[in-house]
Amino acid sequence: MKSAFTLVRSVTSVAALTSLLIITPTTRASSSGAKNRGPFSSSAHGQSDAPVEGTYPFEFHSGFWLNLHHFLYEQALLRRRAGEPARAASWAARPDGKLSPEQQRLWDAALDYYAGALIKRDLLLDEGMVVMNDRLAESEGAADLSKSGLGDDLVKILESVAPTYRALWWPKHDRANRLWIAVVTPLVRQFGRALVKELTAAYKAKWPAAVIRVDVAEYANWAGAYTTFSRGEKVHTTICSTDSGNQGFSALELVFHEASHWMVGPRNGSVARAVARESRAKNKQEPKDLWHAIIFYTAGELTRRNLSEYGVSDYTPIAYHGLYARAWPNLQRPLELYWQPYLEGKVDFDKAVANLIDAL
Repeated sequence: MKSAFTLVRSVTSVAALTSLLIITPTTRASSSGAKNRGPFSSSAHGQSDAPVEGTYPFEFHSGFWLNLHHFLYEQALLRRRAGEPARAASWAARPDGKLSPEQQRLWDAALDYYAGALIKRDLLLDEGMVVMNDRLAESEGAADLSKSGLGDDLVKILESVAPTYRALWWPKHDRANRLWIAVVTPLVRQFGRALVKELTAAYKAKWPAAVIRVDVAEYANWAGAYTTFSRGEKVHTTICSTDSGNQGFSALELVFHEASHWMVGPRNGSVARAVARESRAKNKQEPKDLWHAIIFYTAGELTRRNLSEYGVSDYTPIAYHGLYARAWPNLQRPLELYWQPYLEGKVDFDKAVANLIDAL
């Protein structure tokens, strides 16, 4: 997690920008930087007078039950990795007080249950875990889980430790979640409509019809965020509020990166179809994870470009903080050489994908 100094610095930087968003110079659209931009260039500066409803296209939540579920999942993982009862020393994991013997017994039983039944199941890929997450999100304001539709064993476990979590952890987890939401909300209000337009154009895709629910929690998963789909066009994102990579301006990129998974996947969407088509035509194997690297590059570049319209000249997209070096050392340069010109309107979509496949 970020140090207190780094978090304050990040929040202060965002606050400085959002204070500037109240008054937008009308001359920005005719500035020299606005000339000859591609079809996916920043247009947020032209949106300042348009009415914005809430936090379109997202709906942010800090829900008790979903947070409890993810916290238990995280603590059970930590206990398994340590090979002993969880004693995580992080700020978020330390209780605000001492557990009584009965509270400790119930808490240990809940961790035993999660360790034995749930942490072996992936939060993103396991259909049952996805349903569980959706139902806990929908129950966020409920006093209990009697109407959640969840299994009896899980309900019993969660309800048994709910009073302890509510007293000793939830207040600070909720504060962290709400601070994260307070930071990202004005950015989404300012840049949301522009980024929706630009991302859908870049991916040649449609945005989800329904508002995207974003649940903010002390823990999400190993990646810090994940997005699932269920019941038609229902898109549900879960994001960690305390992950050091999710703070400040990166929060804006992150929510739109996660939403991009609806439009771009390994087998669905125009990007995947174009990559498959070009790979077959050139008798090549489809480059592993190219679709995901394209999401990172596109969401990062369009976020950077929109922020630069307001003088944020030093924003570094998320993938440049070591992800390319760790996971995709062979993809960064081809994306810069062949996908970037497409985002700038210099080549068309098919040519950009063909050039990428040639380079890989």
